[in-house]
Amino acid sequence: MGRSTEDKKKDSQSLCYEVVLPGLGSKNYILSSVFIFLLIYKTYSYITPEVTDYSLGIEVLIFIGWIINYLIKFLELEKLDEKFKDIIYSLIFPGLDLLISGKKLMGILVLSGYLLLLSSGSLLSGLYHFIYLFLYKRIIRYRKLAVIFLIYNLFLEFPLLYLEEVKNKAFYIASGSMEPTLTVGEEYLARATDDIQAGDICIFYPNDAYSNMFAKRVVGIEGDRLMLDKNKLYLNGSEVEGISYSSRGDLKEGQEIIVKKNKVYVLGDNTEKSYDSREFGMIDKKYIYGKVTKKTGSDSYLIDRWKVNRDRK
Repeated sequence: MGRSTEDKKKDSQSLCYEVVLPGLGSKNYILSSVFIFLLIYKTYSYITPEVTDYSLGIEVLIFIGWIINYLIKFLELEKLDEKFKDIIYSLIFPGLDLLISGKKLMGILVLSGYLLLLSSGSLLSGLYHFIYLFLYKRIIRYRKLAVIFLIYNLFLEFPLLYLEEVKNKAFYIASGSMEPTLTVGEEYLARATDDIQAGDICIFYPNDAYSNMFAKRVVGIEGDRLMLDKNKLYLNGSEVEGISYSSRGDLKEGQEIIVKKNKVYVLGDNTEKSYDSREFGMIDKKYIYGKVTKKTGSDSYLIDRWKVNRDRK
């Protein structure tokens, strides 16, 4: 016996809710709660430095959650009310509905614009989707769905996108001073934070006289002791592995440097081609924007070879 029109309508509405927030349409509120927790935790990681290292894992979990949810729901489309399919496609990606309905050129343009904004982590991607649904698809006709989508975006999605936008700064590498860790001509992201530790790669202005930002590695923070011995850098008596440094400027063989209060000492990984604290001195922490996390458009954080061996002194 076939399913009634009313049953199809109810299933279609449930699937719409499920696409907005996994678990909501199927009334699996545990799944919805877990998903909301992941989004809140990721948002929290942008404003709390000590948990930023977990953000990649949170991104992966959210991504996997969305993909699994969408794949499962696509399998259910055949039993849905036809008029809701169009809304479901547009909820997943703006422009996907146009592609499937045969409006290929317009669909490609709309979808490409959205994916371009999404890949840059821009707040505009959320606004783009929001405008598409409310102005073009007129989702307001489905009041409950519109309210759910509005609440989800205003309290979960938009704050996350906003923090991602304001906490990350994109910049290009113009010199080879940080090779091979950072590549000339590539664009990277730096996250604004005051939590700077030895080993972090940061972007900063050396002082008020400079208008361009530098990207260097912090090798010492306030109170740290630095010494060079046979091109090996020692931090508080422990050998730094992975990179050798040349004697130049105020970093001389056998002479200890103590990093001053509210200062950091920076060096380039490509020691022979780097203009750094050996020339312009220690950097005041107030001139540091934040630390470099990853290459723009990549989900992978930087793989680093700089390491302090506490066993070798």
